[in-house]
Amino acid sequence: MSPDTSLNGLRSELREPQLLRALSLFAEASRRVPDRAQRGAVLARAEEIARATGRLIRSQSASIRMLEHAAVTDPLTGLANRRGLGQRLAERLSEARRHNEPGVVFFANLAGLERINDQFGRAAGEAAIRMVAAGLRSAVRAHDTVGRVGGDEAAVLMSRIGQDQGLAAAARSSRAMARLTLSQDGRAVPLPISVGLAPFTGIESEDELLDRAHGPRSVKEPMALACG
Repeated sequence: MSPDTSLNGLRSELREPQLLRALSLFAEASRRVPDRAQRGAVLARAEEIARATGRLIRSQSASIRMLEHAAVTDPLTGLANRRGLGQRLAERLSEARRHNEPGVVFFANLAGLERINDQFGRAAGEAAIRMVAAGLRSAVRAHDTVGRVGGDEAAVLMSRIGQDQGLAAAARSSRAMARLTLSQDGRAVPLPISVGLAPFTGIESEDELLDRAHGPRSVKEPMALACG
């Protein structure tokens, strides 16, 4: 098999341009080996190394992507964690400044989490957190970012929406969340949620905005939301 023929076969396997370039140079250099058998053996060894290196690079790349995802994801709920939400918020604030597009952030606080933990155990508390996270995710728009920012707190980042629209959306979410109950020991345990809202225009910092949103009211009066 000629170096060119062998190299053509590898191109369909290797996606790393640096490896293909190095192998091309190696194949070119192998032509200077006078003995055909030795030349084939050298090239075969180079291909073996290239394939192994390619597999290693792909494996490491996959591991890096998993670590990057884990760094911005809450493991209990699968939502963005505080870091992930902060990154998205920084992006949205930048867009708001450039395009004059306002938005809002609102918090949803699971006010009864401590009581659930004390009465039914930590597993029940975690189940309640997951239920609230899933309910919040389904109650907002598909492109909104939902994150868990504390033990009993979640936050929703809504871009391209004004304060009045954001307040109405938060109220709708509050009413939907107020219907959630956790089944424990044959009982339907209510999950009281309180909500706080903060509008943004792009001039705010991520920390400032999250602090402003952190002032919840009871969902029993969903329109009387804390508004920064």
